[in-house]
Amino acid sequence: MRKNPFWSGFVVGSLLMAATVAVLWYKVAGIGDQSYDQLELVDLNGKRLDMAQFADRPLVVDYWATWCKPCIEEFEEFETVSQRPGNKVAFLMISDDPLPRAAKFARAKKYSFVFGVSKVPLKLGVRPITLFYDQEHELQTQHTGSMEKARLLEYLKEIE
Repeated sequence: MRKNPFWSGFVVGSLLMAATVAVLWYKVAGIGDQSYDQLELVDLNGKRLDMAQFADRPLVVDYWATWCKPCIEEFEEFETVSQRPGNKVAFLMISDDPLPRAAKFARAKKYSFVFGVSKVPLKLGVRPITLFYDQEHELQTQHTGSMEKARLLEYLKEIE
């Protein structure tokens, strides 16, 4: 019995397509090996960001940009959640926008969370990307795209 070449080509093509999609997803939507503790961050005044302020607390790290509308929209949700009574989770918002632009935005909105600005461009294909670290700062989960309050609260249950 002779094999149909169509099906062999179809299977090989499908496998190649799946591999390509997986690689692109990792490159575009994932953060890869770039973590907040590997970045050289400054605060809104241009001084080195003191990471000790996050010690022994669960941490939410959000990668954002001033040009990213979904990033800006979800800040209201982050602010509401961060102001909950008894909140022990720290929020760090990291951008690679030029310092004056990021500082102007952050100061105009008067959010309560900490802003950090990366001195080097972030290697991200999409924003926002939010990472959730437990008290020992072990990554528990990450979320790509904008997030509503209910989803944010679900993620926080995993790290509190």
